[in-house]
Amino acid sequence: MEDCLNKYYLPILTGVTASDYYTVGNTTITGKCDDSRLMYVSSGRYNPINQQPYYVPGLNTTLLDNGQEFTGVISVNNDKIEYVIGADINNVQNTGIHYTTFRNIIVYGFDINGAPHNYPKTIFTSKNAGRNAFNTSLSPIIKQEEFLGVVFTPEVESDVFINRGIADIFERHALLSEIKTTNDIDTNRDGYIKA
Repeated sequence: MEDCLNKYYLPILTGVTASDYYTVGNTTITGKCDDSRLMYVSSGRYNPINQQPYYVPGLNTTLLDNGQEFTGVISVNNDKIEYVIGADINNVQNTGIHYTTFRNIIVYGFDINGAPHNYPKTIFTSKNAGRNAFNTSLSPIIKQEEFLGVVFTPEVESDVFINRGIADIFERHALLSEIKTTNDIDTNRDGYIKA
């Protein structure tokens, strides 16, 4: 038990590093999504006739170090655009998230507010590489000082007291049981009950 606590909760004291947790995976994750990631791989130029963006295969559009990561179009034709986000530059086909956006297949749906949201059909695939240097860390979770006291147990301080007088909160409802006709509304209690 003590060995388990040291290994998993005190890595700094035991010499355990993040690489001790790395695993190799071989599963593939697939799914459907909208085409919002397509804007990340645009060349930045637009066709002056139809105002559509140009997609250049092989152009690395990553905002990170170009020597480490590849984000860009793999292939483009009249039917679909194939692109990848966050791939290892030395192994583009087997890393990152691969997207295929079909140009001629439109998905008709709604956004989270219920408004119509139509977009080209897009599918994605990603090979799960298990735990590695890109998704594993032994960094401690530290609350930042500027956020201390933002979340705390509520404290109630009642400085304002409302005196409701002698009237009970159910008095008006009780008076309604005494009313038999609409004329009684005007005369009952000297006009206390108004329509």
